[in-house]
Parts: sequence; structure tokens; C-alpha cells
Amino acid sequence: MRAAIPVVPRIEAHISAAERARLKALAGECLAAERGLSSIAHFGPRVRCGLESGPALLIEDRSEIVLAGTPEQWQLEYRLALLADSRDMLVISGKRCLEFESYISRLLGISNLDVIIAKRAGAGRVSPMPRRCADQEQILRHIAAVARAAGRLTIVPDNATGHVWNLAHAISRAAGLRVFVAAAPPRLSRQVNNKLWFADRVKDVLGEEAHPPSRSAFGPAVLAAHVQRLSREYERLIIKLPDSAGSAGNLVLASEDYRHVSLPALRQRLMQLLRLFGPNWRFPLKIEVWDSPVLSSPSVQIWIPHRKVGAPVVEGAFEQVVEGEKGEFVGATRAHLPALWRRRLADEAVCLAALLQELGYFGRCSFDAVITGDNFDTAQLHWIECNGRWGGVSVPMTFANRLGAAVSESEIVIVQRTTFEAPPRSFRDVLSLFSDLLFEPGRSTEGLIPLTPGGFARGAGAHFMTIAKSLERAKDLARRALQRLAGA
Repeated sequence: MRAAIPVVPRIEAHISAAERARLKALAGECLAAERGLSSIAHFGPRVRCGLESGPALLIEDRSEIVLAGTPEQWQLEYRLALLADSRDMLVISGKRCLEFESYISRLLGISNLDVIIAKRAGAGRVSPMPRRCADQEQILRHIAAVARAAGRLTIVPDNATGHVWNLAHAISRAAGLRVFVAAAPPRLSRQVNNKLWFADRVKDVLGEEAHPPSRSAFGPAVLAAHVQRLSREYERLIIKLPDSAGSAGNLVLASEDYRHVSLPALRQRLMQLLRLFGPNWRFPLKIEVWDSPVLSSPSVQIWIPHRKVGAPVVEGAFEQVVEGEKGEFVGATRAHLPALWRRRLADEAVCLAALLQELGYFGRCSFDAVITGDNFDTAQLHWIECNGRWGGVSVPMTFANRLGAAVSESEIVIVQRTTFEAPPRSFRDVLSLFSDLLFEPGRSTEGLIPLTPGGFARGAGAHFMTIAKSLERAKDLARRALQRLAGA
């Protein structure tokens, strides 16, 4: 393991030997049905799955996720700097922010962060960041030289795509040594992040009742039929793009608007609504019942090691803060749930993670759930989505762990508001604005830490965390920070 990515168990989970054997058998069936699901043979014998000591290449790129936009549009591209160690390499697409680099280096006690700018090859040409690194000879030579000097290299991507693994292959050839990828094999990674595939795995592992009623549609006619049928039983529905992230691929429907519409008219209305996704969506789609009332929206953070190393580790349960009709993620806090629910969340999450581990999954993962009902005594637990990647909770959580026990045991509020409007500010001005609120390691027990500079610079977005001994105090610090940012 790397010291820069500590894995801290926080919730004990139990899985019996009999259950583990059942999950292993399920995994065998899945691998037989999807041959090559966990294979990395295509990338050569010197490319491995794992997380090693030594230099790392940190790459955050969501351009291959439907509706995520281009690397140049991504506000949070400095986010993986929070996982960096001295002399690690961080790939970005835009201008460097030296003030942010210096600030994070001071907080983490690291030096010589090697920031690589990988621009797109030409106007109008959009390519994923890993491909840019592989195709641009100067960048590839530099990465290979760092790897050769150290004798090894680990790529730490936020999202393990085929381009990431192709880059690992290119580096291994250029440097003549082993390259590790701290993530799942690419086909498995794609499936884990697919909402339809994950829904089937939830039902396999935990039963039909562990997921909201849902259907898949491979064309407009079937979509309309499913919406009409479900709208007669439930008050709200949600259409999801299976391979999107967050709420970008969600379309919420009020059932009363659709249950009495003829199928031809309903099909036409739905296709018009789906144009809101733009030109880059495709079938199949997922139609799901919108749970209500909701008591909690927990996200369980998991680290999945290699099978020979040990069982999946539950690093925490966080309450997601969502807003708007689509349930947009805008932040998170530690979840404070009754003990029985905390235990149940952990046990079921570990069962899901154990199946993924048997399939060959490695690395960061989280499971989003909904506890729905009028009270915790009679509520149901529904597992909604799997995030087989680093994200808005796991990166700040791991960063907090790096800052020491005093921080990792405190309450934290994560704020990730990508549409928050405020006057554009340089990172130096942000530090000045928050000068009396900033967290100082070793000097204070509470405070605020900016997590990326991009949204502040654009005046469209705010990404920070607050730390305090009590949740209310941490929330108050976050409210004060947003108020200051909004001021002229």
C-alpha cells in the first residue's frame, strides 16, 4: 500500500464462510457468462493490477462517462492531488495553479509534485487524458523516465477505462518495467459502473427486495410501456442513463402526468424529454421507482484489496446531500444512523463488495443506498448504484485520513457545488477570503480546507470541506463559507 492512500477500517462487517462460498459460485457464473470480464492479458505481462509504493501517476478524467463533458470542462481536475505523495505526477488539462499546489503540499508535507499538462492535440479534437499521455511523445518519455529511475510506477486513475490500461502498456514498453494500475480491469470497471448490470448483481446477492422496482428498455416502445405500467402503481419514476455519473443522466417523472396517456403519445413525449440529455445518449435505459419517503441516503465507502490480501474494508458511511428534482449530489457528511442500520449497511455492502472481489475487482468503490419508509423500525434498504471509481466522498475522506487521527475522527462536511455562482477569484484571493476560517494542521482543531481551485477561478462552483468536533459546527462553517463566496 501507499502511505498517501491510507485505508482506515471504520465499521466492522461480517460475512460467513457459507456466504462467501455462495458469492464465489455467483462470480463463477458471471465470469462464465461474460468471458474476459476481468482479463488484462491484452495489455502485456508487465502490466499488473495493484497499488505499490514508489512514484504514482495520478489521472482524473471523466470524459468517457456519458454527459460528463471534456477534460477542459471538468472543474475538479486537481482533486487527485489530495492523494499525491512527494514526486508523484499529476496530469491536468489546463493552466497550473501554483498557489493551490503550494497550499496542498504544505498541508500534506509533500514536495516536488510533478504537474503535467496534457493538452488536446488540436482544436475540435477531444481525447481522454490517458490517451493524450500515451500519444504525446514528450509526456510519455517523461513518465517513462520517472518510472525507470524508480524501477516501478503505479497509475492511480479516478476511473479505470481502457485508455488508462493502454497507457500502462505504453509506459511499460517505453520504460521496460512493470506498471501497476490501482483500479479494476477495464471491462469489469465499465460493468460495475453500469446501473443495469449492478441492479442485477444486487438482486443476485441480496434478493429482489434490495433494489427499487425497475425495468430496462432497449427501445422507445418498451420504454413507454414500462413507464405507463409503473406510473399506475407509483407516484414518481426516474429514467436513468445506465452509464452516466451522478444526476446528469437522470430524468424524474411525476406519474400523474403519464398514467392516462396513450402509448403512442407517451412514446412521443418521452422521446422529446430524452432530448434534454443531448445527442450522446443511447438505449438501453433504466426505469426505476423513485423511493419516498426517504429517511437517509447513505453512501458506503469501500476499499477492495486483492483476494489473497483480505476481505473488503468498510471505511465509512456518509450521508449524501442532494438537491433539486434530479437529486443532484452537492456534498456529504458522516452518516449518523441507529446501530442496527449501521451494521446492516456494512454487512450488505461487504457482501456486494465480496462478489466484486471474486470477479477480480481491486481498489476504491462505493455503494449508494436509500433507506425508505416512515421510520427506521419498518424501513426498507435499497441499493441504488455502484461507483467503481474515486469520487466526491472517497477523495476527501482519504485526504482527511491523511491529516491525522484528530481530523479523521472529527465531523467533516464535504461541499461540492458545481453550479454555485460567485465572483471569480484567484486561489490566493480564496485563501485571503477564508483566512480566519482555514484549518491549520497542528494549530487548530476545526476549520475549512479548499479542495480544488477550478470552480473558484471560474466563478461557477465551490469545492471544499470543513472540519469540527460537532456536525452542527462543521455545517455552520460551511454555511459561512458559502455566504462569503456569494458576496461581491
